[in-house]
Amino acid sequence: WEFRRSEGQTVMLRLGAPGDLPITGDWDGDGLTEVGVYRPSTGAWMLDTDMDGAADQVFQLAGMTAADLPVTGDWDGDGKSSPGYFHPADASWRLFNSSRGREPDLPVFRLGTTGIRPLSGDWNGDQRDTVGAYETATGQVILINRLEENARQITYRNPPGASPVVV
Repeated sequence: WEFRRSEGQTVMLRLGAPGDLPITGDWDGDGLTEVGVYRPSTGAWMLDTDMDGAADQVFQLAGMTAADLPVTGDWDGDGKSSPGYFHPADASWRLFNSSRGREPDLPVFRLGTTGIRPLSGDWNGDQRDTVGAYETATGQVILINRLEENARQITYRNPPGASPVVV
C-alpha cells in the first residue's frame, strides 16, 4: 500500500499477499480511513486499525465463499465501517454491523445482476452507507438509499468497462 497523508508525506506499508482483495474503511470510528484485505482462499478478513502494516483484526463472515465479493460500509450509522459481501451467484447482499456476526444484521436482499461490481457509499448524506452496482458490460450504475429489496433505485450510465471509484 502506498498513499499520501494530508500533510504531504508518503506512507508505504505491506498488508496482504498475492490474490488478496484490498478493502478500506474506518474500522475504529476515528474518522480516518484504514486499510485491510480479504483473502478469498481462506475467507479471512484482515483489518489494520493502526496503519502499521499488521492485521489487528482477523475474522471470517458466516456463509462467505471464495466467489463472493467483499464490501464495507457504515450500515448502521455508528461511525465505524463494517463488513459485508455480494454473492454473485444470485445477486444477493449480506451486510453485518460487526465482525462478530454469525448471521447478517440486515435482511438479505438482491440488487444488480451476477456480472456487477459492487459499490458502497453514503449516496444521500444521511451518515449511513448503502450499496450500489456497476454493470461492467453496459456501464449502468444502480444506487439505493435504503438497504432493502424493493428500495427506489437511482440509475445512470458510465462508459462500459470503466473502473468505478467511490470516495
